[in-house]
Amino acid sequence: VFGGSNTLGSTPTDNGVYVFTFSGPGFSSGTWSKLTIPPSPGPVPRRDHTMVKHGSGALLVYGGDFGGGSSSDTLWKLVVSGSTGTWSPIVTAGPSPGPRANHAAVYDATYGERLYIFGGEPAATVDKFTYVIEPLPATGTATWVRGAEAPNLLSGHTGALDPGGVLHAHLPEIYNRGAN
Repeated sequence: VFGGSNTLGSTPTDNGVYVFTFSGPGFSSGTWSKLTIPPSPGPVPRRDHTMVKHGSGALLVYGGDFGGGSSSDTLWKLVVSGSTGTWSPIVTAGPSPGPRANHAAVYDATYGERLYIFGGEPAATVDKFTYVIEPLPATGTATWVRGAEAPNLLSGHTGALDPGGVLHAHLPEIYNRGAN
């Protein structure tokens, strides 16, 4: 678990990474621990970001709200080894998804090591396109590609990839620029 805030809508203050280790039968108990991570480089505290697991086992974090209406457009990679971790920013090129929060991210290890980003807010900078890095390189520059435009802009939704490689977004609400 990374980031978030302890009160709905408040400014995030914690950039620690926490791990829950299950113990006992049936996943009924376990313990939380905080990874030991050097303070720099690393992402600043944020909420409403996404985190997905890369095929290598690393974790990828994109976007997020810093509080006060400011959002991130940086892609971070966290490599975990035991009780320690190391953050590194991933250098990107191409048409970036831009700063956003409350978006969906999906990682596809089956059909080409792709990372998809879709939707989010703030409405002034977020569009209805799906962005993908294909394939996500182990080193070097990752290139964003802008995909097809969706019929609606979404925020606060979830995304998943089905076994056939089709990206789905669950629609808890349709984001209406005029109403939000």
